[in-house]
Amino acid sequence: MRQIPTIGWFVLSFLSSTAFCFAFFIGAVSSGKDIDETCSRAGQVLDDDYRWENWQEPSRFSLCITSAMPTMT
Repeated sequence: MRQIPTIGWFVLSFLSSTAFCFAFFIGAVSSGKDIDETCSRAGQVLDDDYRWENWQEPSRFSLCITSAMPTMT
């Protein structure tokens, strides 16, 4: 069985690390949605009183569930 030279392993690890960092950066930048944007698309409006009462909201997995949120008019 043929062995890969040492420089090949360095090139492979550099390319893998670069691809990982690129994908991580793109995912981190593009995946975040603002709570206002998410809820406005669902037809809900968040006001400052709601944010004050539910300050843990951004750390939850599901930010805006239309059936669970009361309609604020």
